[in-house]
Amino acid sequence: EPNRWLRKPLKGSSGFGIAFAPVGEVSDRGRGLYWQVFVEGRPMSALFDARGSDVRFLDTTAQLIGVDWLHAPPFRYSGNVGPVDMGGCYSDEILFAARHLVADLGVRGPFGIDFVNDGDCAWFIEVNPRYTASVEVHE
Repeated sequence: EPNRWLRKPLKGSSGFGIAFAPVGEVSDRGRGLYWQVFVEGRPMSALFDARGSDVRFLDTTAQLIGVDWLHAPPFRYSGNVGPVDMGGCYSDEILFAARHLVADLGVRGPFGIDFVNDGDCAWFIEVNPRYTASVEVHE
């Protein structure tokens, strides 16, 4: 279905409170929500480490989101597994974004970029400018 939207809480984590928005529903920030287009594909995390202006790509993992065998509800984060090869073209695209986060926003130390791999491109979902859950998978 084209243009399916997710309704997400402004103050949320781990997929709590995420649901498909009813057709025709309009964003209302007054309710503490925002809308994000739904992208079908494989949820993934790219892990980086930034020291000064140097950015080092560390690893890519697959996210376990709404996984039945973990009894997770839809959109609920349940962990990361890896390492996972995300494909050469995605590596360049995501490293480019990571370098801009460091140069333009001053991100330092370990950080992650969550994205959905739809088979053609990487759709960025969020940046975690901190030690992420995928660090432990990398270690």
